[in-house]
Amino acid sequence: MLLNSLAAPKGVKYHCELCGKQATLMCPNCRTVCYCTEAHRDIDEVSIHKKICGLIQELQSEKEVFGSAQQRQQHQERMNMLRKRIVDIGVEQATAALSRQEYQRAIPAALQALKYQKELDSNDRSIVTPYLLLGEAHTGLGKLQRAEEFLSFAKWVLISCEETGESRSQAIIALRGRLHRQFGKLFLFQDRFGEAEAEFAADAYYSGLATGPESPEAAQCYFHMGNLFYLRKQRQVAFQFYDKIVEIWQSYLRDLVVAGTLTGHETPGFASETKEMFMKLETVYNQNCGQNHSSTGFLQLTIALFMCTLGQEHVSDALDRVGQAHDIFLQSFGQDHPATRDAANLRVALTQSQV
Repeated sequence: MLLNSLAAPKGVKYHCELCGKQATLMCPNCRTVCYCTEAHRDIDEVSIHKKICGLIQELQSEKEVFGSAQQRQQHQERMNMLRKRIVDIGVEQATAALSRQEYQRAIPAALQALKYQKELDSNDRSIVTPYLLLGEAHTGLGKLQRAEEFLSFAKWVLISCEETGESRSQAIIALRGRLHRQFGKLFLFQDRFGEAEAEFAADAYYSGLATGPESPEAAQCYFHMGNLFYLRKQRQVAFQFYDKIVEIWQSYLRDLVVAGTLTGHETPGFASETKEMFMKLETVYNQNCGQNHSSTGFLQLTIALFMCTLGQEHVSDALDRVGQAHDIFLQSFGQDHPATRDAANLRVALTQSQV
């Protein structure tokens, strides 16, 4: 719907939801969200708006209650419930977009999450997540100054949490790890290697506190640290981190196999990020160790196990990889080595699952 600036109430100016410029379009349904161009409208529509337009309309239709204190409280709770739902959808959509490296699409969703979280409580730790998502999206787009601004806002909120005694909660510790990781990725993008190393080291510390130093979540931190040393031409140190990632994931996935919970275990966002990590590791191992090196074999076996967590449709890929791993182990260690037997057993199990 086209906006008529002359028809706007005195003193009211409409601004684009995405960039803040003067708006020329308004959503005809909620009559709340505005845009400067059709392009920005389309980006927002695909990213988030079509999923929350109805909720925004509900918020707009809620009239202020002037009854008893209990009625006013109930009204406020309904309003906050709607806001919280919009925040959750925004975070979910932004996270999914980032997992696909669709940085531009992530921004509108994260902005809506930020907007309605501010209406709920601008000082609550929950507002850190939208800031982190916006920081990651802008880093991916190369808009580094804007990324640093969002990450600095997140840092300020976490610092304020220290004054409220929340600093030792598991949620805050996990958020601190994510913040340091995003700063590390930002500084790595800017070739500020010393600062990036300090941030990734802090990420390792907080991730270790939150989930344990041998967890898959901590392995994500080791991946970024390894990349840092790889870029600095310190390949031996880099591969110490990379080999540790393979060790952690192989142990973790073996436990799932024993528990019988391997298939369909990982959440989509984390699975996408992990798959991207493994694909990059595969390239690095092939280039530096060779396709027939035993280290490459252990990586292929680990990727095969991971593929099984993504569902039945990935079993064929897993079977190809475990076959490669078995051939490498057979050539490197012989048929009686535990690694060779493990690969052979997994290949049989995967083959049977396809029957």
